[in-house]
Amino acid sequence: MKIIRPLVIFLLLSAPLLGYEIDAGRSLGMGGTIMLTAPSATDLLLDPVALNPDRQALIESGYQRRYDLPELEKGYFAAGYRRGSFSFALGASQFGKDDYYSEKILRTSIGYYYRFIGFAIVGSGKSTKFGNNYGSFSANSIGLAGALNYKEYHLAIVADNLNDPKLVKNGKTDPFNVKVLTEVKGSKSFSVTGKMGIEKNQKLSLSLGQYIFVSGKNVIYWGLSGNPLTYGGGLELSYSKFVINYSVNYHPALGISHTISLGAAFRP
Repeated sequence: MKIIRPLVIFLLLSAPLLGYEIDAGRSLGMGGTIMLTAPSATDLLLDPVALNPDRQALIESGYQRRYDLPELEKGYFAAGYRRGSFSFALGASQFGKDDYYSEKILRTSIGYYYRFIGFAIVGSGKSTKFGNNYGSFSANSIGLAGALNYKEYHLAIVADNLNDPKLVKNGKTDPFNVKVLTEVKGSKSFSVTGKMGIEKNQKLSLSLGQYIFVSGKNVIYWGLSGNPLTYGGGLELSYSKFVINYSVNYHPALGISHTISLGAAFRP
């Protein structure tokens, strides 16, 4: 019976617009939006052509706990690098426990920048395992991304599951979905971010966030997302090349989720 509670909650969580993503990092506190002009390593996994500076490497490792349930713990790692016109990103996560239910995701991407636009291809793999010898299943997904940058306005479109993947041979395919990501830099001290998610048989998902510099490179941020309405926030503390991030999100029915991560940005 221990598997029932986390599994039911997981199915509720994974129904809308998750695809084969590693949904972690500060985006939890920004309503699912991301920074297109100052991406973290996990941001690059979603938008491979976000504006990571040339020859900068990003790494991030973190821990997430949803709704104060140990069965919903997630550990993850992500890394990204840009050199000239090309960018690369790789990430992996494990959610849950093999004794009950676990989900492993591997996601990678290659992006190309040309002047004020960018293009990318994304590959993802998902493996699920049920405890007590109920079996395991896996599938692979292909996606594409594009970006447009004009002065203080930034736009990215990410389409996942182009190959109609399915975890179970005779089961339903995981639906094609599209995410539209935006950022407007209001000044040097803050940015406003947005996300619109579109998926077959799901309601339109809208999110809004804000990223605010309060002292040097130290940041606070907030976000909200609809269907249902959830609230989030967090802080980002920087010292030299290192960043500590803490995000929190509140779901009206399920409660509070937490993510803490340690990252670094450097030029190898």
